[in-house]
Amino acid sequence: MDRIRIRGGRQLKGEIRISGSKNASLPLMVTALLSDKKLTLHNVPRLADITTMIQLLKQHGVEIGAAPGENGHTHGTTLTLQAAKISSTTAPYDIVRKMRASVLVLGALLAREGVARVSLPGGCAIGARPVDLHIAGLKAMGAQNRLIRSVFIFNGMNLIARGLLYGNLVGLGLCFIQDSFHLFRLNAHDYYMSYVPIEWNWSTVIVLNVIVFVVVSIVLLLPTRFITRIQPVQAIRFD
Repeated sequence: MDRIRIRGGRQLKGEIRISGSKNASLPLMVTALLSDKKLTLHNVPRLADITTMIQLLKQHGVEIGAAPGENGHTHGTTLTLQAAKISSTTAPYDIVRKMRASVLVLGALLAREGVARVSLPGGCAIGARPVDLHIAGLKAMGAQNRLIRSVFIFNGMNLIARGLLYGNLVGLGLCFIQDSFHLFRLNAHDYYMSYVPIEWNWSTVIVLNVIVFVVVSIVLLLPTRFITRIQPVQAIRFD
Protein backbone atom coordinates (compact mmCIF):
# COMPACT_ATOMS: atom_id res chain seq x y z
CA MET A 1 0.00 0.00 0.00
CA ASP A 2 1.27 3.52 -0.84
CA ARG A 3 2.15 5.82 2.04
CA ILE A 4 3.27 9.39 2.64
CA ARG A 5 6.16 9.84 5.06
CA ILE A 6 6.68 13.33 6.45
CA ARG A 7 9.86 14.47 8.20
CA GLY A 8 9.13 17.60 10.24
CA GLY A 9 11.33 20.37 11.56
CA ARG A 10 11.29 22.50 8.40
CA GLN A 11 9.20 25.54 7.60
CA LEU A 12 6.76 25.11 4.74
CA LYS A 13 6.56 27.87 2.16
CA GLY A 14 5.44 28.27 -1.40
CA GLU A 15 2.22 28.39 -3.38
CA ILE A 16 -0.21 25.73 -4.55
CA ARG A 17 -3.42 25.97 -6.54
CA ILE A 18 -6.47 24.41 -4.95
CA SER A 19 -8.53 22.12 -7.16
CA GLY A 20 -12.28 22.64 -7.34
CA SER A 21 -14.52 20.64 -5.04
CA LYS A 22 -16.45 17.75 -6.55
CA ASN A 23 -19.19 17.94 -3.92
CA ALA A 24 -19.63 21.65 -4.65
CA SER A 25 -19.47 21.26 -8.43
CA LEU A 26 -22.15 18.56 -8.75
CA PRO A 27 -25.02 20.56 -7.16
CA LEU A 28 -23.96 23.69 -9.08
CA MET A 29 -24.07 21.76 -12.37
CA VAL A 30 -27.60 20.58 -11.58
CA THR A 31 -28.78 24.18 -11.08
CA ALA A 32 -28.51 24.58 -14.86
CA LEU A 33 -31.83 22.69 -15.04
CA LEU A 34 -33.62 25.46 -13.15
CA SER A 35 -33.27 28.10 -15.87
CA ASP A 36 -32.91 28.49 -19.62
CA LYS A 37 -30.03 30.92 -19.07
CA LYS A 38 -26.37 30.06 -19.63
CA LEU A 39 -24.36 28.96 -16.59
CA THR A 40 -20.55 29.05 -16.48
CA LEU A 41 -18.55 27.18 -13.84
CA HIS A 42 -14.79 27.55 -13.44
CA ASN A 43 -12.21 25.20 -11.95
CA VAL A 44 -14.46 22.12 -12.13
CA PRO A 45 -12.36 19.04 -11.23
CA ARG A 46 -11.78 16.36 -13.84
CA LEU A 47 -13.30 13.35 -12.13
CA ALA A 48 -15.46 10.38 -13.09
CA ASP A 49 -18.47 11.71 -11.16
CA ILE A 50 -18.30 14.99 -13.08
CA THR A 51 -18.30 13.06 -16.36
CA THR A 52 -21.29 11.00 -15.20
CA MET A 53 -23.20 14.16 -14.26
CA ILE A 54 -22.43 15.65 -17.69
CA GLN A 55 -23.90 12.53 -19.32
CA LEU A 56 -27.00 12.75 -17.14
CA LEU A 57 -27.58 16.45 -17.78
CA LYS A 58 -27.13 16.00 -21.53
CA GLN A 59 -29.79 13.30 -21.40
CA HIS A 60 -32.15 15.93 -19.97
CA GLY A 61 -31.38 18.33 -22.81
CA VAL A 62 -28.62 20.47 -21.28
CA GLU A 63 -26.06 21.74 -23.78
CA ILE A 64 -22.61 21.53 -22.21
CA GLY A 65 -19.31 22.90 -23.40
CA ALA A 66 -15.95 22.20 -21.76
CA ALA A 67 -12.76 24.22 -22.05
CA PRO A 68 -9.34 24.06 -20.34
CA GLY A 69 -9.12 25.74 -16.98
CA GLU A 70 -8.43 29.47 -16.73
CA ASN A 71 -6.14 31.57 -14.52
CA GLY A 72 -3.61 28.81 -14.09
CA HIS A 73 -6.06 26.11 -13.05
CA THR A 74 -4.52 23.52 -15.36
CA HIS A 75 -6.20 20.61 -13.57
CA GLY A 76 -9.67 22.17 -13.70
CA THR A 77 -12.20 22.66 -16.45
CA THR A 78 -14.48 25.54 -17.34
CA LEU A 79 -17.98 24.24 -18.06
CA THR A 80 -20.71 26.13 -19.89
CA LEU A 81 -24.20 24.72 -19.36
CA GLN A 82 -27.52 25.82 -20.82
CA ALA A 83 -30.88 24.08 -20.52
CA ALA A 84 -32.90 26.06 -23.06
CA LYS A 85 -35.45 23.24 -23.13
CA ILE A 86 -35.83 20.13 -21.00
CA SER A 87 -35.99 17.19 -23.38
CA SER A 88 -36.69 14.51 -20.77
CA THR A 89 -37.91 14.47 -17.16
CA THR A 90 -36.77 10.88 -16.62
CA ALA A 91 -33.32 10.06 -15.25
CA PRO A 92 -32.50 6.56 -16.57
CA TYR A 93 -31.23 3.88 -14.25
CA ASP A 94 -28.23 3.08 -16.48
CA ILE A 95 -26.75 6.49 -15.60
CA VAL A 96 -28.20 7.07 -12.12
CA ARG A 97 -26.86 3.77 -10.79
CA LYS A 98 -23.28 4.97 -11.22
CA MET A 99 -23.43 7.94 -8.84
CA ARG A 100 -25.25 8.80 -5.61
CA ALA A 101 -25.42 12.52 -6.46
CA SER A 102 -27.69 11.76 -9.43
CA VAL A 103 -30.69 12.19 -7.11
CA LEU A 104 -29.96 15.94 -7.14
CA VAL A 105 -31.74 16.29 -10.50
CA LEU A 106 -35.01 15.23 -8.84
CA GLY A 107 -35.74 18.58 -7.20
CA ALA A 108 -34.52 20.65 -10.15
CA LEU A 109 -36.68 18.78 -12.68
CA LEU A 110 -39.70 18.93 -10.40
CA ALA A 111 -39.27 22.69 -9.94
CA ARG A 112 -38.80 23.36 -13.67
CA GLU A 113 -41.28 20.91 -15.23
CA GLY A 114 -43.61 19.97 -12.39
CA VAL A 115 -42.82 16.26 -12.75
CA ALA A 116 -39.72 14.09 -12.47
CA ARG A 117 -38.92 10.39 -12.61
CA VAL A 118 -35.56 9.47 -11.11
CA SER A 119 -34.42 5.92 -10.52
CA LEU A 120 -33.08 5.02 -7.10
CA PRO A 121 -29.44 6.17 -7.12
CA GLY A 122 -26.46 3.90 -6.70
CA GLY A 123 -22.73 4.45 -6.59
CA CYS A 124 -22.28 4.02 -2.85
CA ALA A 125 -20.40 1.08 -1.34
CA ILE A 126 -19.92 2.39 2.22
CA GLY A 127 -23.34 1.40 3.54
CA ALA A 128 -26.92 2.65 3.65
CA ARG A 129 -27.35 6.28 2.61
CA PRO A 130 -31.08 7.01 2.38
CA VAL A 131 -32.62 9.76 0.25
CA ASP A 132 -35.32 10.54 2.82
CA LEU A 133 -34.03 14.08 3.28
CA HIS A 134 -34.61 14.81 -0.40
CA ILE A 135 -38.13 13.39 -0.24
CA ALA A 136 -38.94 15.37 2.88
CA GLY A 137 -37.67 18.55 1.23
CA LEU A 138 -39.90 17.99 -1.79
CA LYS A 139 -42.89 17.37 0.47
CA ALA A 140 -42.17 20.57 2.37
CA MET A 141 -42.34 22.44 -0.93
CA GLY A 142 -45.67 20.91 -1.93
CA ALA A 143 -44.90 17.62 -3.70
CA GLN A 144 -47.73 15.13 -3.20
CA ASN A 145 -47.24 11.79 -1.47
CA ARG A 146 -49.07 10.05 -4.27
CA LEU A 147 -46.68 11.49 -6.85
CA ILE A 148 -43.58 10.60 -4.83
CA ARG A 149 -44.87 7.10 -4.18
CA SER A 150 -45.68 6.53 -7.85
CA VAL A 151 -42.14 7.52 -8.86
CA PHE A 152 -40.53 4.99 -6.52
CA ILE A 153 -43.05 2.26 -7.37
CA PHE A 154 -42.66 2.83 -11.11
CA ASN A 155 -38.88 2.53 -10.98
CA GLY A 156 -39.02 -0.39 -8.56
CA MET A 157 -41.47 -2.34 -10.70
CA ASN A 158 -39.31 -1.62 -13.72
CA LEU A 159 -36.29 -3.15 -11.98
CA ILE A 160 -38.34 -6.17 -10.86
CA ALA A 161 -39.59 -6.82 -14.38
CA ARG A 162 -36.13 -6.52 -15.87
CA GLY A 163 -34.66 -8.78 -13.19
CA LEU A 164 -37.28 -11.47 -13.78
CA LEU A 165 -36.85 -11.24 -17.54
CA TYR A 166 -33.06 -11.51 -17.47
CA GLY A 167 -33.16 -14.22 -14.80
CA ASN A 168 -35.59 -16.32 -16.84
CA LEU A 169 -33.61 -15.88 -20.03
CA VAL A 170 -30.32 -16.86 -18.38
CA GLY A 171 -31.81 -19.77 -16.42
CA LEU A 172 -33.80 -21.23 -19.31
CA GLY A 173 -30.88 -20.67 -21.65
CA LEU A 174 -28.54 -22.65 -19.39
CA CYS A 175 -31.12 -25.42 -19.07
CA PHE A 176 -31.50 -25.59 -22.86
CA ILE A 177 -27.73 -25.75 -23.38
CA GLN A 178 -27.35 -28.49 -20.78
CA ASP A 179 -30.28 -30.47 -22.18
CA SER A 180 -28.93 -30.22 -25.73
CA PHE A 181 -25.18 -30.61 -25.27
CA HIS A 182 -24.75 -32.27 -21.82
CA LEU A 183 -21.87 -29.99 -20.86
CA PHE A 184 -21.97 -30.91 -17.16
CA ARG A 185 -21.27 -34.60 -16.82
CA LEU A 186 -21.34 -36.90 -13.80
CA ASN A 187 -18.86 -39.54 -12.69
CA ALA A 188 -20.18 -42.80 -14.12
CA HIS A 189 -18.64 -44.76 -11.23
CA ASP A 190 -20.75 -42.85 -8.67
CA TYR A 191 -24.02 -42.29 -10.52
CA TYR A 192 -26.34 -44.29 -12.77
CA MET A 193 -26.20 -41.57 -15.44
CA SER A 194 -23.37 -39.63 -17.02
CA TYR A 195 -25.03 -36.19 -17.31
CA VAL A 196 -27.33 -33.91 -15.37
CA PRO A 197 -30.92 -34.46 -16.58
CA ILE A 198 -33.17 -31.49 -17.31
CA GLU A 199 -36.93 -31.57 -16.83
CA TRP A 200 -38.99 -28.71 -18.25
CA ASN A 201 -41.79 -27.81 -15.86
CA TRP A 202 -43.41 -24.57 -16.90
CA SER A 203 -45.87 -24.53 -14.01
CA THR A 204 -42.96 -24.49 -11.55
CA VAL A 205 -41.30 -21.66 -13.46
CA ILE A 206 -44.51 -19.60 -13.32
CA VAL A 207 -45.03 -20.27 -9.61
CA LEU A 208 -41.44 -19.27 -8.77
CA ASN A 209 -41.78 -16.05 -10.77
CA VAL A 210 -45.00 -15.15 -8.98
CA ILE A 211 -43.42 -15.80 -5.57
CA VAL A 212 -40.36 -13.69 -6.39
CA PHE A 213 -42.55 -10.88 -7.73
CA VAL A 214 -44.74 -10.81 -4.61
CA VAL A 215 -41.81 -10.91 -2.16
CA VAL A 216 -39.80 -8.21 -3.93
CA SER A 217 -42.91 -6.04 -4.33
CA ILE A 218 -43.55 -6.17 -0.58
CA VAL A 219 -39.91 -5.29 0.11
CA LEU A 220 -40.32 -2.33 -2.27
CA LEU A 221 -43.69 -1.06 -1.04
CA LEU A 222 -42.90 -0.95 2.68
CA PRO A 223 -39.92 1.47 2.43
CA THR A 224 -41.81 3.50 -0.17
CA ARG A 225 -44.74 3.94 2.20
CA PHE A 226 -42.35 4.99 4.96
CA ILE A 227 -40.43 7.63 3.01
CA THR A 228 -43.59 9.23 1.63
CA ARG A 229 -45.02 9.67 5.12
CA ILE A 230 -41.90 10.96 6.82
CA GLN A 231 -41.77 14.61 7.90
CA PRO A 232 -38.80 16.94 7.23
CA VAL A 233 -37.67 17.02 10.87
CA GLN A 234 -37.82 13.23 11.07
CA ALA A 235 -35.83 12.94 7.83
CA ILE A 236 -33.03 15.12 9.16
CA ARG A 237 -32.87 13.04 12.34
CA PHE A 238 -33.05 9.77 10.41
CA ASP A 239 -30.49 10.75 7.77
